[in-house]
Amino acid sequence: MNKQVEKLMPLAYALLEKEQKSKQFNKELKGYIASFGPSLRMSGLLATMAFYLKDKEDKNDKYKRSDVLEWLFCMIGEEKADKKFFAIANQESDTKELANKLRNAYIALKLVFRTFSVEENNLSNH
Repeated sequence: MNKQVEKLMPLAYALLEKEQKSKQFNKELKGYIASFGPSLRMSGLLATMAFYLKDKEDKNDKYKRSDVLEWLFCMIGEEKADKKFFAIANQESDTKELANKLRNAYIALKLVFRTFSVEENNLSNH
């Protein structure tokens, strides 16, 4: 396993443990986490960040894609994701280094997330 991923795993655990105290994790969140890595690889950093920031203004109490992106940025010690997005869009930031850091943080978050319980959604209520 990558040494950077190993270093990020305790951060991911602490972050998820703190988050789970406020809201139960659901399958939707599991999907957001799982799809970040493939999106980053297939679509690139800018498109992935745009997609994950799109729901930032939603006011519901569910976890959002933007929460996952903010957690990843917190883990790598970067500024807020939306500010970094605009810096990248304006070509003021090195995207390869950031993409690599986010990839490592994503792997750590995904591995650690598997140790937490996930609420089963009851589809019959929809």
